[in-house]
Amino acid sequence: MKKKLNAFGKKIFAGSLMLALAAAAFAESPVSTASQSLFSNDVDDVMSVTDFYTVEFSKFIASAQASSSSVYQADGAFKIKDILIAGGYEGSIFASETKSEAGGTWTYTLDSNTGKVVKTVKNGTLKTTGTRTGAYNSFTALVGFGNIGVKAKMFFSNNDAHGSYDNSFATAQDSVTTVTDDKGNVITTASTTYDHKGYQKYHSIVPRIEAGMTLDIAGMKLQPIVGFAAYIDTENNYSKKSVLQNGGTTWSTVDVTKGEVADSVFDLDPTVGATLTIPTKYVSNIIGLSYTGEFNIFNSKYVDAFGNSRKASANGIVTTTIVPKNYDPATFNPLTSYTGEKVTVTTAGTTDQKDIKNNLAIGYTAKSDISDKLTLVGNISANVRIVSTSKTEWTETTTKDFFKRVDGTTRTVETTTISAKNAESASGFDVSPNITFGLKYVVIPSKFNFLVSAQAALPSFTYKNEVAPHQVATSVTTTKTTDFDGSVTESKTYGTTPTGGNLGTVTKTAEWKKLSAPSVKMGFQWFMTENFEFDTSLNVSMSNGLFNGRVTVAGALKF
Repeated sequence: MKKKLNAFGKKIFAGSLMLALAAAAFAESPVSTASQSLFSNDVDDVMSVTDFYTVEFSKFIASAQASSSSVYQADGAFKIKDILIAGGYEGSIFASETKSEAGGTWTYTLDSNTGKVVKTVKNGTLKTTGTRTGAYNSFTALVGFGNIGVKAKMFFSNNDAHGSYDNSFATAQDSVTTVTDDKGNVITTASTTYDHKGYQKYHSIVPRIEAGMTLDIAGMKLQPIVGFAAYIDTENNYSKKSVLQNGGTTWSTVDVTKGEVADSVFDLDPTVGATLTIPTKYVSNIIGLSYTGEFNIFNSKYVDAFGNSRKASANGIVTTTIVPKNYDPATFNPLTSYTGEKVTVTTAGTTDQKDIKNNLAIGYTAKSDISDKLTLVGNISANVRIVSTSKTEWTETTTKDFFKRVDGTTRTVETTTISAKNAESASGFDVSPNITFGLKYVVIPSKFNFLVSAQAALPSFTYKNEVAPHQVATSVTTTKTTDFDGSVTESKTYGTTPTGGNLGTVTKTAEWKKLSAPSVKMGFQWFMTENFEFDTSLNVSMSNGLFNGRVTVAGALKF
């Protein structure tokens, strides 16, 4: 007779500790979800680098899962001799929104002699469009041999929006003002349009590799885990605004402003941890400890419109203003003796940032089989987070004025201003303990199991030492002129250094947070046949006085 899918008692980790170790969070089944990860089944274990070897099947095991939050998951595994190969997918169904608007107002001017309409003025919105999509996908592969497991995971997410945006990346609408004279001629007096191909793109890629093993030591079970992840976040935004004026006989573009953001952040997160299971006559004791680091390696650089390398920032906005060559860059009046063009690039919120974050998780779990039908589990755990951050911010503006005579000679004036630099920093730590209780009750042996658990965050403590923004460097303006005769002159002007108030205010904060409202989860396992299991769970929690619920269902097949 083949083994049933219930494998309770094989893996009893604290919910918070499991997240810290990240050993089996991906393949978390409704059974594991319903019990706050105090219990697991074969679906969880087959994707675990420490417990894969405990799953017994002849040919393959497969499962599929869906939840009310539009998260879908599928896992499968098979064996080649003594080697287990498993794979899994988890993802969301993307959401999108499309919007288009048009409208305006009409004003009628009447001829005082005839009473007829002789002029119509239209002030209105032409169109605004936009679409928004978001999704995430995660793929996992595991190879297990003997008591050693190795797992690789690749996570992708994107949140993209397309449409018309202003230079602050707020949704913008085209607008126009027209005048129709008594002969029916339409004269446009003003117009502002936006590129409807603007976009805001936020993408994340997280590759992770993890390895674990199980060792039997004097009747105890030691399960060490080591992992390494890289977080790559990118942001790319684009907008374009065009302001048109009546040039007398034809339309002329007199101002084009582009807003751009190009940024990427690269973090490295190593993880190391272990659990030790100590069985006794009445209680099985599990002690867990893990460490996860978060190290911000760099913020990327990009090349601006002039070929200059600039440091990118998640909050940075690059604004480019272009004045056409047939207009004077100062007055916008047509030029006769020579043509000119003015280009301005402004980088706002440029940041040099360094982050180091250390996370330590420790937990203790006790499990007891009260009877053949009832199993009780309790866990207490704590996360300790130590953080150190620092950043320096400034704004860079580069302006280039181009002039060209009718004889072909040119003159260029380039002005670059780096604003005063302001720095700030913070350090501190927080301790967040949790307590969890769960039970499993066998309603019908080998047919139906019921699970329920409750988890609450105990009073937590946070300490912060913050240094407010303060100036660490004065502004500097560099002007470089290349004249019509080819001569080059360069000058620098420095801003004034503050005589007082330059030291950042230091604020120290110690805070206790109260006990949180517990979240309750429940679910059941139904072994419909010897080879098929149906699981479901309900998660109920309270936030801001409101109850929130999520339902997860899954099926597993094993041969």
